[in-house]
Parts: sequence; C-alpha cells; structure tokens
Amino acid sequence: MLRQATGYPVNTLDAGIRGLFGSMDTASLLGWLTAAGIRPAQLDGPPTGPGIWVLAPRLTAVIASGNLPGAAVPSLVQALLLKSPVLAKASGDEPVLLPLYARSVAEIAPELKPFLAVHCWAGGNTAVEDAVAATAGALVAYGGNAAIASWRRRLRPNQRFLAYGHRISLAAISREWLTHDRAADTAARAARDASTYDQQGCLSPRWFFVESGGEVSPPAWMDHLAAALAAEETTQPRRTLSAGGSAALHQFRATVEMQALAQPDLLLRTSRRGTTWTAILDPRCRVQAGPLDRTLLVYPVEDLADVPALVETWRDALISASLGVEPGRLPGVVNALTSCGITRFTALGQAQTPQEAGFHDGLGALAALARYVVWEPESRSGSAEGGMAAGSDAIFQLQ
Repeated sequence: MLRQATGYPVNTLDAGIRGLFGSMDTASLLGWLTAAGIRPAQLDGPPTGPGIWVLAPRLTAVIASGNLPGAAVPSLVQALLLKSPVLAKASGDEPVLLPLYARSVAEIAPELKPFLAVHCWAGGNTAVEDAVAATAGALVAYGGNAAIASWRRRLRPNQRFLAYGHRISLAAISREWLTHDRAADTAARAARDASTYDQQGCLSPRWFFVESGGEVSPPAWMDHLAAALAAEETTQPRRTLSAGGSAALHQFRATVEMQALAQPDLLLRTSRRGTTWTAILDPRCRVQAGPLDRTLLVYPVEDLADVPALVETWRDALISASLGVEPGRLPGVVNALTSCGITRFTALGQAQTPQEAGFHDGLGALAALARYVVWEPESRSGSAEGGMAAGSDAIFQLQ
C-alpha cells in the first residue's frame, strides 16, 4: 500500500522505515528523556513531597505532511512518551503509514489504544481545524510555510507549537575526497543522497559545494556523478512525476541549456531518457532553489570556508549538511556551517538515514512539549535569601 501511495520503490521504503524505527529503540527513548531533563518517575504525577514533576499536554495534535512517509512518527512517539494523548492527521498524499503505526501500537500495547487516534481530513477544512486548534494543548505541524502559518494563526499564545516547515539541505565535499581512487565513491554517495526519496525530504541535499584543488577537478567529477546517478536509477527508480512536474524539469533544463550557450564552462549532465536526473555545474555559484526530483546543483569553490557566505540569504531555511570531508577538517567545516543555520551534520551518503530523531530541526521536542512543575520546600532559614538557596538544593535532591 505504501508503495502505491508514495511511488517510491520498495527497497527505499524498507530501508527508510527500518532506519526510522531502529532509531527509536528503548535506549534512544530514555536518552530523549535524559536530554530533556526528565526522569521516568517524574511522569507519574506529583510526588508526596517537594520536587519536580512533568505535565504533558492534555492533547497533542500532530499534523503530518505527505512528502516523506514516517516523518511525523517521532512526534507521535514523543507525545506518547510524555503520556499525552495524540490526535494525528495523516496527509491525503500519504494516508497509509500513520494508520498502520496506530494499529500496530494498539496490537502491541493495547493499553495505549485509547490515547492514539489517526484521521485524514481534507486540508483547509476550517471547522475541523479550528476545533483541533481549540482543543489541543500542543500542536506539532509538518508542511509548507503557508500551512504552518495557517496553524499558527489558529492558536492561542499559551499553546505549545512546534513547526517543521520548508527546509533546504546541502552537501560539502573537500578536495581530499576527489582523488583518483575516491572520486567515483564520492559521486556514488552524493547520488545516493539525492536519489533517496527524490530530494523530497528536507534532509536531502540539493546543493553540492565541491572544493577545487583535488586530483579530480569539479568539472571532471561531473562525469563520475553522471555515472552514479544513472546507476541509482537501476537500483531505486525515481517515482513517476505529474505532467506539471515533468514539464517544470524540462523547462529548467532548457533554461540552463540557453545559459550554457553564453557560458561554456556551465556544464549540464542529464539522463538519456526523460527527466530522471539532472546535474548542473555552475562555476559562477549562482545559488538558487532549483527544482527537486534528482536535480543536483553543483557549485565549485576554492575553499569550503566560502560556503557560508554563498548561502547566507538562505540561513532561515537551512537544516542539514552531508559532509565528504577529512576528519581533521571536520570541526572547522562544521563550525562554519553551524554559523549559517545548519543544525544537523552527517556523512555524505547518509542524508536520509538520520540516527537521532529526537532533535529534528534543532528542536528538543520533549522539552518543548513538557511543562515542568516545581513544588518548593519551605525555607529552613526563614530568610528570602537563605530560603532560595536551601530550597533550590532541596528540590534537586528530592526529584
């Protein structure tokens, strides 16, 4: 069913779903609680004496998007982990995985069945969405910026709101990864990042900044990249595009071909048939959004330190960087890219296999959803100054 609903190949879906649930085992969930400063006992209600406990939202509403199956599942898990009931809206574009997950939860942990409901209503149904917004103690929304803004307008100031909107990811490749013996593998990793889910996931890079000065120059590396993209098409074929999506890619290619007539060093590599994949090397580094669906925009740079300046205008949308960088240079590259808004770093080739689902988009979701209730002990000294110090110690001793 998921294959029919999304169009993604079975092996891509299988790997993605196994990776998703593999990142949410018992140890990982306990790690999320620890990172949020929560002990499991603090979720069980008020203690018999002074201390700190956690209140969950009376209802957490989760609004899923349809671009990537399973993206919203961690939000359901986080709310349930806090002992908050969950109402989830599955996307009409992907109405399969969330209901299957809810059914699995009901079978494996029947005590949770009354606390997890999944529905699928048409987006823009004002009556339903106003009722959800009015009832929820917290709302988690995935989707485009317009959808995020629509939910934000419906909420009261004191309601918890976590928004996962439009995001852009990139890849950075150092000259050390462009030796004769490594260039093909580097290209294979880049092609995998762009081909898994056809760049529809926010973690999939669309920009590839490639450092000059290696044994294989960025223009020569384009041949390796073209071969790798062709190979990916045999192992995980791109889903079928709509007529409009295919026409947009044809138009984009035609525009690049016209630009190349006046700029011979602008390189265009395309699939032999149709719009299966497109790779463009632009030496002028005119960073643009460009289309998705396996369209790789390659920008050669003298040094990866130049990348933050090139993407500065996009900093509010940046989320992840896939790095093909030598270990000794990684701290400097990570530090530089963090300064322009990126909050997740992974190895080239691993863009769509996140290992830590608890802090997507730089948010500590558990801590953001929880309310920490503090019961302070009576001051032992009786003075305001002494009471605060003694009380503070006692609170943390009695947790």
